[in-house]
Order: sequence, then C-alpha cells, then structure tokens
Amino acid sequence: MKFPFDHVANFGREILLAIDEFAAALFWWRWKQRRAEAQLESVLARHGERSFEARKAVEAVRHSDFAIRYWRSAPPEVQRIVEAADAQGIPVTDLRLMVLNRDLLSRRGRVCVRQSWLIRLLALAVKCIVFAHWLLMMAMAATASGHWSLRVLAAAVITSVYAVLYRAWSVYLSRPCAAVGRSGEQVEQILAKDNARTRLDHTRNLFNGL
Repeated sequence: MKFPFDHVANFGREILLAIDEFAAALFWWRWKQRRAEAQLESVLARHGERSFEARKAVEAVRHSDFAIRYWRSAPPEVQRIVEAADAQGIPVTDLRLMVLNRDLLSRRGRVCVRQSWLIRLLALAVKCIVFAHWLLMMAMAATASGHWSLRVLAAAVITSVYAVLYRAWSVYLSRPCAAVGRSGEQVEQILAKDNARTRLDHTRNLFNGL
C-alpha cells in the first residue's frame, strides 16, 4: 500500500521541479550549455587544448554547468562560495533560489548575503492578491449556471492554474526569502572564513613583495 503513495509523491515532486525549472528559464541555460560544448569541440579541433581560445571555451562550459546546477550564472567569487556551501551540505534547493535571485552579491570582490525586507513585503502582497483573486474566481465558478459537475470541473481547473502560477511566482518572491532565512546564516559563516582567508593571503602577498 505504501508503494503507490510513494510513486504519486515522486511524480508530484517532479512536476513541481519542472515548474521551478521553467520559471527559472533553465531551458535557456541548457541551450547555452549545448552551444558552449559545441564551441569547445570546435576550438579544440582548431587550436588544441593548450591554447588561449581553449581556456576561454572551457571557462564558458564551466559557467554554463554552474548555471544548470544553480539556475543562473554568477561571478567567479560567488561560484566559489556557492560550491563551498554545497560541499558543506547546505541544501542545493536553497542555494539555487539564492543564486537565481542574486541574494549572494559580489561587491568589490567580496560576497555578501542580501537581506531585503522590501522583497518580503512584496512577496506577502503578491500572496494576498493571488489568494483574493482565486477566491473571486472560485465564487464565480460556484455561482455560475450549469450542472454541478461542470462547476466542480471549473473550480478544479481554476485551482490548478492558480497553483501553477503561484508556484512559478514564488521562485522569485516568497521562497528565496525562506531560503535566506534557512541557510543565510550558514552561508555567512562560510563567507567569514573565506574573507579571513583572503585577507591572510593578501597580507602574505604584501610581505612577499617587500
């Protein structure tokens, strides 16, 4: 009796992931990945693997690979922090939402976690608007003329459409705020260690240059 439930749950998770990936325009990064891989093959054939062109092509493939995993490309210093956070067990779902919404900012070569109350207020406002509009549409469906089965079907279709739309919008509104709330402190700890290491390396370079 447990297997059918697990199968349905897995199918539901796949649908939700497909909605998230479409909302994040992952199809665009997959196209760029195929293009970068084709460009790399062409460059290797013409210039060899030790050429400057090959290094640029490899870097383009690496950027597209990062974007496929984390739903958006990012500056090298942000990529380093995200990959370190992933290696330390921070959920990739939270990292994806943070990268997608640029909640990890690079300022003068240093990365910081963005905490925006404006986005939180906007997410709450959108949630209230969508819920109110859904209630209005449901009331219209319930009071419409016709057989009760048609009204039930209309209500199911309306609910499904609003559920998909809200899931897609939440990728850019409420869920990134929740991701920062869950994992932002852990990422900041990684940032603190990375900044300390960077300052130490800078100090060593200054002394070595004397």
